[in-house]
Order: sequence, then C-alpha cells, then structure tokens
Amino acid sequence: MALKKISRRKTTVWNLIFSYSTIAYGIISGVVLIPLYLRFIPFELYGAWLATGNILHWVLVVDPGLSTVVLQRVGQNFGAGNLRAVGTYALSGILITVFIALAVLILGFLIHSHIASWVNLRDEYLSNELRVNFLIGLIASVITIFAFAVGAVNRGLQRSFAHGMIFLTANLMTLAVTIILLFRGFGLYALTLGLLTRALVFCGGGMTYMLWRLNREAIRLQFSPVNIREMLGLLSFTSLGKIGGLLSKNMDAFLIARFLGPDKVPIYILTRRGMEVAITMLGRTGNAFSPSLSHLSGESDPGKMRFILNRLLYINLWILGLAFGGFLAFNEGFITVWVGQELFAGSVVSTLFCLFMVLTLLFTLMQTLCVALGDIKRNAIVQFVQALIIFSCMLFGTYFFGFVGAALAPIIGYLSISLWYYPRSLTKRGHLQSNDLRRLTFESVLCLGLGLLLALPFSQASITSWIGLILWASAFLLLYSLVLMSLRPMLRKEVRLLKDTVLRKIIPQKPSLTS
Repeated sequence: MALKKISRRKTTVWNLIFSYSTIAYGIISGVVLIPLYLRFIPFELYGAWLATGNILHWVLVVDPGLSTVVLQRVGQNFGAGNLRAVGTYALSGILITVFIALAVLILGFLIHSHIASWVNLRDEYLSNELRVNFLIGLIASVITIFAFAVGAVNRGLQRSFAHGMIFLTANLMTLAVTIILLFRGFGLYALTLGLLTRALVFCGGGMTYMLWRLNREAIRLQFSPVNIREMLGLLSFTSLGKIGGLLSKNMDAFLIARFLGPDKVPIYILTRRGMEVAITMLGRTGNAFSPSLSHLSGESDPGKMRFILNRLLYINLWILGLAFGGFLAFNEGFITVWVGQELFAGSVVSTLFCLFMVLTLLFTLMQTLCVALGDIKRNAIVQFVQALIIFSCMLFGTYFFGFVGAALAPIIGYLSISLWYYPRSLTKRGHLQSNDLRRLTFESVLCLGLGLLLALPFSQASITSWIGLILWASAFLLLYSLVLMSLRPMLRKEVRLLKDTVLRKIIPQKPSLTS
C-alpha cells in the first residue's frame, strides 16, 4: 500500500501551536490561580501538597518513560512505510503501559498513609485531607500514564492536530472544574479533581481517536513478542533516565519540607514559578519537532537534518538570552506584585534559578532531539548518573545551606554531565559539523552575555505594580531585540521570513496573468 506523503512541516507547526497553547494553561494554573490557592487553601496544607507532589512523582518512577520509546519507534517506522511494525509497536506500548499503570497504583496505595508524616504535617485534620487528595492525584496520574502512551502513537502517526485538540480540551475543562470548585469551598480537592478531569478527557479522547486513525490508515494492532521484548529492553535503559529525572527534578520541595518545614516550601517554589513557566514554554519546541525528526530519520537525509537542527538551536538561543536577562532583572519585582515580597526567596536564590533555567532549557532541548534521533540507551544512563550527582548535592546542600544549597545542586549536575555529553551525541546523530558547534557556542555566549549586560541596569528599576512591570519588561524586550538584530544577520533573515509567511497567510495572493 502506498503511503500518503506526510507533511512534516505541517505536523511540526501543529505541534508548536498546541504545545504553546499549554503556555496559557500553565500561566493560568501556575501563576494566575496561585493567589486563589493561597486564599482558599491553608498555607501549610498548600506547602505540604507541593512537597507531596514530589512524592507523587516518585511513585511514577515505576513508569519507565514508555511514551518516549513508543513515539520514536512509531514515528520512525511510519516514516519508513513499515505499517506492520507501526501496529506491533503501538500495541506493545499499550499492553506494557497497562501493567505499568497497575504497578503505579499499587505502590501509591501502599505509601499514601505515610505521606503526611514524611512532609512534617502534624495537624490531623489537614493530614487526612492531604492523604485523600494524594489518592485522587494518584488515580489521575495513573490514567495520564496510559493517555500519554496513546498520545505518543497519535503523534508518531504525525497527527498533531487531533492530539493537540484533545489535550487542549482536557486543559480547558481542568481550569473550569478547578476554578468552580475553589469558589465553592472545595479547597485542595479543587486541584486534584481538576487533575482527574484532565486525565479522563485526555485518555478517553486520545484512545478514541487512535483507534479511528489506525483504521483509516489500514494499520492493524498486532501482538509481537519480539517487539515487546525489544521495548522492554529499551525500557530497562529509559527507566534509568526516568529515575534520574525524578530524583533530580522532584526532590527539592520534599527536602525543604523535611529539613525546613512545609511552610517554607511555597516561598522556594513560587520564587522560581515564573521560570518554570518559561521552561515549559521554551521547552515545547523540542517536543514539537520530535515526531518529525523521528520521521525524517527514517528517510535518511543528513543535509536536511543538519539544516533543521541548526536553525532550531539558533532560534532557541536567541529566545533563551531574552528569558535569562528578563528574569535576572524582573523576578523580584514579579514576585512582589504577584504574591508579595515576603514570598521571595532572595536575590542569590533567584539568580541561581536563572542559571538553572538556562541549563535546563538548553540541555533538555538537546536531550529531546537526541532521543528523537535514536539515542535512547546511552541517554538514559547519562540521565541517571547526572541525577545521582544532583540528588547527592541537593541532600547535602539543603541540609546545610537551605534554599541556596537546593538551588545550586542541579546546576552542578548539569555542568558535570550534560555539558560534555549532549553536544557530542547531537553532533554525531544530527550530522552536525565541528564548525556548527563552534558557531552555536559563540551564539550562546553572545545571547546570554547580552541578556546579562542589559539586566544590570534594568534590575535597578523599582517595580510596585503590574503596569510598571509590564512597561519595564517591554522596554527590556525591545532593547534586547534591537541590539541582537543589529548584531546577527541570521536573526534579521528569520524575522523577514516570518513576516513574509504571515503576510502570505493573511493577504490573498493575486493570480498571475498567465494562470
């Protein structure tokens, strides 16, 4: 059967559009609604819930990152036209996911009675409420594990529009449920029931569409012991990466609650919340390109691969310099007008968070691209080793140095492992050349240096209102953009290309006289 030609550009565009639609969701749920959380949820309980979120992520360590493997294998075989392999990998992933979800559920039920004592929550009424909400969050997480595996099949089939619409609908329903329940006095239950709503919509919609799509493509779900063994073999490696990611990214709040108290957790978490939104926003590009890169790797076109990777990395570096300088200059002002100066953890901690944001975005993008190109096993081992370093530094640092030690730990881990591994892996698998790396290194130094240079005078601004924050941030954005455009011809070319593309979309082209 001849396959219809798949537009990777269209797939990537839809991935980007729907990925960036989650920015609005992240801003609303993680920024706009925070004052409501602090108003309707007891402060100590909210801090304990943030720390409990870390524990919930530990439970998910049973999920070894299957959706990543499913996406890569389905996308690669679909690109190569091997429809039988697409069906076998899809079914293998779904069957393995069922067992993983059951294991997560059992583990969560075994530990739920201990979580209040683990985060030093002593009030019995609040402890009971925390335990019940943990179970609701656990069930939502189990359903979400399955939903992401199904979604990985849809994305591997290059059906980004349908996957994005389902996810967008789930997010909108979550926000509606959460806001309504908050005002009806449900407290912390508003958050967890909202998460459960999202999981059910995402899972049900994704499964329905996947079955319909496979039927349309004449792809049969087939059982293959060989593919299951292959995927389990890969999962033995990706599980190391998953454990590593959970250790490195979901320990700080728990350790702060354990060593400093649950009432200190919101101060630490909210100080970096704006940067977490930026990480979510900017990190979407790698995820958006992953299906297309896996599909392209099945066609073996080194020249096109090198061009796409270079362009993607340059665009991300330009934006990263802006984010770095902006948060250096305005994070304290943002926290002040958002939730109050008393919830700002200090300039030193905020600066460390800015460095953490830069390293996270840069190396997560490179890691995502490497995995999309087939670097699954070594990547997982690297993630695990890096996580052990971060965990050790965080345990020691939080106990002896509090917030500063917790914020510094992941920076040490990234610099010790990711800095040397991912540039080499991406160069090899993405067919980059040595001069590409030199130019990208220069570009990163230029962009981050410019962001730092501009942040120094802007950080002296006195920000006491949202209007003031918006005006100062807009001035920073304008100055950074003008200076960088004056220095980089490549950026000017990308801006012209974007302008021409937008104009072609909104202004109908006149037919030629010869047509």
